[in-house]
Amino acid sequence: MISNLEIRKFQRVDSIRYGEWFSDFNINKYIGPVWSAKELDEIEMETESEVLSVFLENELVGVVSVAYPNNEHPRYCIMGIAVAPNKQREGIGEGILQALPNYFKTAPSQRWIAYVSSQNIPARNFFIKHGWKKGLEERDLYEFISNPERALAKSTELTSEQNET
Repeated sequence: MISNLEIRKFQRVDSIRYGEWFSDFNINKYIGPVWSAKELDEIEMETESEVLSVFLENELVGVVSVAYPNNEHPRYCIMGIAVAPNKQREGIGEGILQALPNYFKTAPSQRWIAYVSSQNIPARNFFIKHGWKKGLEERDLYEFISNPERALAKSTELTSEQNET
């Protein structure tokens, strides 16, 4: 897992690099057409969410959309997560999952949810691989629930590794 990721709010300048990712078959198929910065602003306003850019050494390597908790859904919810095609299977996605609680200043023990299309087998496998439990099925969406015990164990491992260096 990569622990030195930088996260910030998605900006218009990120749209150019992000748009390039959609030449990748899986990203185009499962995430759909690239959103313009205007559309991302509208999504944030309508859903009370944030779209975030994730960087590694000043390179855009991930984009994630997170809805805030509300009365209907009391947990943070990952609505979409994408990793640059040339950075997949390098620990970026896991790093994003580990970094989100810190970014939103939530306890590592807080449960998160994610909604994944039933057709998106790579994303379903990603969440299962990282210890998330499959929850409800609604229409063509699967709900995944984070495993805070696993998150706590991972953060303890990272702290130990950092203290050793």
